[in-house]
Amino acid sequence: MFNIENKIGNIHYGENIIRKIVLKGIDQYEGRVIPYNVGRKLMGLVGMRQVKNITPNPNGAIKIINNTEETEEGAPKPEPNYEILVYLVVRFGTSITDVTNGLIDYIYEYCDIIINTKPTKVTVKVTGTLSKNLVKRDIEVSR
Repeated sequence: MFNIENKIGNIHYGENIIRKIVLKGIDQYEGRVIPYNVGRKLMGLVGMRQVKNITPNPNGAIKIINNTEETEEGAPKPEPNYEILVYLVVRFGTSITDVTNGLIDYIYEYCDIIINTKPTKVTVKVTGTLSKNLVKRDIEVSR
């Protein structure tokens, strides 16, 4: 995805590292938050009735947009410039504000610690709430 040059040498970071950071942030909510993009079927729901044993579907739920521009040869390399977009389903009774703000804070903090660069923008989209049925929502929080 992008390279960072430091005193020791070049380090290549792929999208999987950022995905793992996001999934660890989601794991802190202990099943109350599920990575899910509404465009895909939520595994574990049969006829939209069954809500036990739901399998999170991170495929398509976490998108990393790399905005780092290529430079000419000999020019200094630009700082990594990337955005993170996360789609979630929140279980009924869970505070959407707490989840979105907490997850954004977690992503910024751990990207800075692990990758040593912060994303330019983190967007969390709540695509639904889940109780007995999955109710579609369209709530977006960016920072």
